[in-house]
Amino acid sequence: MVPFPRAVTLAILALSLASSVANAQTGDSMGGRTYALAHCTECHNVGAGRQQGPIRPGEAPDFAAVANARTTTALGLEVFLTTPHAKMPNFMIAEADRQNVAAYILSLRTKSGAPR
Repeated sequence: MVPFPRAVTLAILALSLASSVANAQTGDSMGGRTYALAHCTECHNVGAGRQQGPIRPGEAPDFAAVANARTTTALGLEVFLTTPHAKMPNFMIAEADRQNVAAYILSLRTKSGAPR
């Protein structure tokens, strides 16, 4: 049997994770598109007719390729956007913007891509 304080802590963590997953799946894809066009096009092809920025091709993945990767999920995208990466600038993205960008990337998924 789990002690009461530990059980409460586990329940709170589970609810928090469920809330985060629900929010990631309900982000505003148009808001994410707007954010991506303003902040991501220097390095990424974000779709919407914008071409990849000045870096060497292949270093910053195309958003449509990310969307169609079998392992891509809304939660995974949000976690990625909160984790520092060597080749990605270290900047803070607000939670709503992360959810929106994740929703936008997932909106680029083709029918032959990974299931949502």
